[in-house]
Amino acid sequence: MEIVKRSWRNAISSPARAFLSHGDVKMALKMAIAASLSFLIGNWFYTVIEHPVTFVSGLWCVMAAVIVMQSRLGGTYKAVWSRFFGILIGSFAGGFFINILGESYYSIFIGVFCTVLLCSLLNLADSIRIAGLSSALIIVSAIAKPEVDPWSFAFFRFLDSCIGMSVAVCVSYFIWPEKAMEKMRHQSEKILALLAKFYHRSTALEIKDVNLKNAPGLHHDIEEMLDLNQTYCDEAELETLDKDQRLIHWKAFNAALDDLYELIASIERVHKEAVEMIIDDDLGRAISRVTQESDTVLQNLENRISTPSRQVQEHTLKESLEALSTELSRFRSTHATRKFNIEHVESYFVYFYSLREIGEDLLSMDKIAEQL
Repeated sequence: MEIVKRSWRNAISSPARAFLSHGDVKMALKMAIAASLSFLIGNWFYTVIEHPVTFVSGLWCVMAAVIVMQSRLGGTYKAVWSRFFGILIGSFAGGFFINILGESYYSIFIGVFCTVLLCSLLNLADSIRIAGLSSALIIVSAIAKPEVDPWSFAFFRFLDSCIGMSVAVCVSYFIWPEKAMEKMRHQSEKILALLAKFYHRSTALEIKDVNLKNAPGLHHDIEEMLDLNQTYCDEAELETLDKDQRLIHWKAFNAALDDLYELIASIERVHKEAVEMIIDDDLGRAISRVTQESDTVLQNLENRISTPSRQVQEHTLKESLEALSTELSRFRSTHATRKFNIEHVESYFVYFYSLREIGEDLLSMDKIAEQL
């Protein structure tokens, strides 16, 4: 009987756990909790200090909490930081322009224009929208209720926003905190998988696979993922209060990913038929060995990132690069490239320079990955 009860509980709880583990559901719950708590805390605070317009204050608390809430902890920190300055500037500007220009409709135009311009001059691009909105709402409220002191209204709206943002930070920190560093790890794994495909396609002197020839959107996908990974890195830095050695390694790894993509993109543009026309069989075998070992290192990197404790495959990329350099020296001393046109020779040099730089980058990344 006990076994049946346990099986029944598991049958019910398993779908529930799967449902609650979904990122969108977690985000929805966190935002709902933040909105409710900020309204309750805002109303309670203004009841304690006997402020007359508790409903308006509660509304602004909710707005601030919902606006800054992000799925990741670092994203919430970043949003709070930019919104704080935006609301501070917008509240001050709203009170200032109402006092200077009075309760007139052109005050909205001048107030919003000057607020946005000030944020631009201060290089606060992320604060522009919330600053303009805060300024406009304070001016509109002053027009609707001219008996209310605009400076007092602006101060309390700034205080409301601080309460809402503080609640959002607490909810993000204590309830399902999603760390940007873990997102960066998953994203890097995907980037490495795409770079391995890109490398295989770009270095092959003779591509017979139609799917490799016509891989649509590969550049766009990699560039988009690299940009997102940089966002995760910035958010991870905000999450770390002290100097985290892992974050330093992650920054180096992300920079190496960018360099690797640029090198593979440069080798992709090389005229492969020209290179194949110039090289001999021995040099071709050296190229094949380097590309195979580079593929192995890329796979190792992907394994290290996905499962840090996983046993990785041994490689001889360093020896392959040394053998390639030896073959290039031998080739230059025994073959003349003067009989080929300048475009073909340029392709030859760019191909081998990029191939060796990619190999060196992969060896460097392999060392960094051990620290992640």
